[in-house]
Amino acid sequence: MRASGVLMKRWPWLGFRQWILCLGALCCGGSACDLAVPAFRGTRIAMTLNNLSPTPAGRHLELWARDGEENIVRLAAGPGVAYAIAPVVSFTDPCAIDNQGNLIWTPAAQQDCFGHPCVDDAERQRAAEAIQLRMRQLVEFQAPLLVFTRWDDDAAGRPAFDRDLPAAARLAQCRAYWDPSPSAYSGNPIQLTAPIHGAFLGALDFVSTSETAQLAGGIQFSTDYELRDVRELWLTETPARVTDVDPDQVDCQASPATCRGQILVQGNRQAIGRGTVHFELSAPAGASGGGSATIYTSLADDPVQF
Repeated sequence: MRASGVLMKRWPWLGFRQWILCLGALCCGGSACDLAVPAFRGTRIAMTLNNLSPTPAGRHLELWARDGEENIVRLAAGPGVAYAIAPVVSFTDPCAIDNQGNLIWTPAAQQDCFGHPCVDDAERQRAAEAIQLRMRQLVEFQAPLLVFTRWDDDAAGRPAFDRDLPAAARLAQCRAYWDPSPSAYSGNPIQLTAPIHGAFLGALDFVSTSETAQLAGGIQFSTDYELRDVRELWLTETPARVTDVDPDQVDCQASPATCRGQILVQGNRQAIGRGTVHFELSAPAGASGGGSATIYTSLADDPVQF
């Protein structure tokens, strides 16, 4: 702090950026330090989806774009990682558990009872019933709340649900399922946006009027691809493994092990804003589904001027 005071007092004409660079030079010994921050290369996507179903077992979702030169770009969530739609929580998820292996919606998992430590079994039962009611509001009383999440090939190994399995054995099964797959999704009814395992990228459009009115929706995530001239966007569902998808293979009947998948929703560029491109998404004729997407294309441009 003394050095910074000296700099600002002795050279008041220095701008903030120059002052930071000079301070860095003092700390690092002249020009030995490189203070440059690498520019972000990629895009941010904000998306809504509606009237789609959970991704069936043995399938996953892929997001694609086409640029002005007709190149097809696979917008993966990361190396070997794609996407899926899943119920936000489920009574049949074997890995919706606490850190001991108890199913999180059962009395055995309840440690906090309405803001204080649980004192007896009756309180634990009431706390469990409150969580169960919340889950039913989300998945049983109307069309379920669905989440957009990440998916990798190892996420297909979910263990079978067995309510009577001892907690320690359930915990061991779930750890064996989670450890190879950072994308394996297990929802958390206590905090929906912080799943027990996996990623919450956002929720599909959800409206509930049962008991308490609820509205939800909106998906946001980043990709590593810079799409400054994006013209088309579409979401597909494929039976292929994530690592085997061939962007040039469109026929899933002939090549189910490599095809990029049937289209769920698609759209062409509708409007261009300041650093953004907007799409309205719709399902192919005869299918349900829709939504919208905005792609932020200029994240590599630093808007801050020193």
